[in-house]
Amino acid sequence: MTESDEELIAAVAAGDREAFGALYRRRRADVYRFALHMMGTPSAAEDVAQDVFMVVIHEKMMLAERKMRSAAAAGGGSGVMIARGITPTTAGPLEHKTLEGVAVEGRKTTTIIPAGQVGNEQPLTITSEEWRSPELNVLVMTRHSDPRMGDSSYRLQNIIRAEPDRSLFIVPADYTVKDTGIKRMLEVSRKQQ
Repeated sequence: MTESDEELIAAVAAGDREAFGALYRRRRADVYRFALHMMGTPSAAEDVAQDVFMVVIHEKMMLAERKMRSAAAAGGGSGVMIARGITPTTAGPLEHKTLEGVAVEGRKTTTIIPAGQVGNEQPLTITSEEWRSPELNVLVMTRHSDPRMGDSSYRLQNIIRAEPDRSLFIVPADYTVKDTGIKRMLEVSRKQQ
């Protein structure tokens, strides 16, 4: 039976590298095709697809962790990590600060996997920090440290809150619309009807 994306994401959040590989293989081509359509060159599309995939997976892992914390706080025992005896421990909110000129609110989560729980000789400590701007309603920075997968981070940079220069939206005087093959095919198709 093929696992759903949600099941694979839950397994990835629990540290299953095979699930990560399966999810990547399943969705990589779709992401790449879209990036190629948007970027126009294979090398740029490859870079964008890889970046997009990593950000999406990171966000899904953070969401899975939040759901598991909620289930643990509510007394529920659902979730891959809880089923394995791994209980998420939330350190809670962090002090407010400013990143990239934007006021952000932070939250840190620490999860400890006891020795022997996933084949580990020593306890494993996984930490996640998430910094959001309530005003802009965007994620500004994350840090995730997991000894099984390494460290990853995301940071929104060069945030410019001013209106863009109007000249960016003015069509140049020498701009012309060229007849494309698709436009000709549509015209021919319309004439035939």
